[in-house]
Amino acid sequence: MTKKTKSIEPCAGNESKASQAVQTQYRTIKYDNRTYSWTGKRWIDIQTFTSPPAMIVDQLDALLLPILLEEDDKISDVQQLLDRAKDARDQKQYTRTESLARNPALGTRQLWGYGNFMFMLKGCG
Repeated sequence: MTKKTKSIEPCAGNESKASQAVQTQYRTIKYDNRTYSWTGKRWIDIQTFTSPPAMIVDQLDALLLPILLEEDDKISDVQQLLDRAKDARDQKQYTRTESLARNPALGTRQLWGYGNFMFMLKGCG
């Protein structure tokens, strides 16, 4: 049996210090002696440039989710919250989608955002 190693690293990018937006893209995870990159939409094995098997994707998603939730809590920009909620919905992370739609940073827009996302979720069903 092989030993599974797990580590998560943000990839270096051209980020300015003025940019305070939290990004979910450009993450790498080392798992089971392989390195995978998160594109913001899907996982890629950076050695073969292919998608990993579903079982590995599930493991990678489980490793990334707590980090995304922590980042979500730090966001106060309304558009970024809505964009991340749409991405979460597309990734079938419905609990995270609802949490983003209920974020206090949405203020008076919170009810509209929540209702809008619940309507969209019903269609995804």
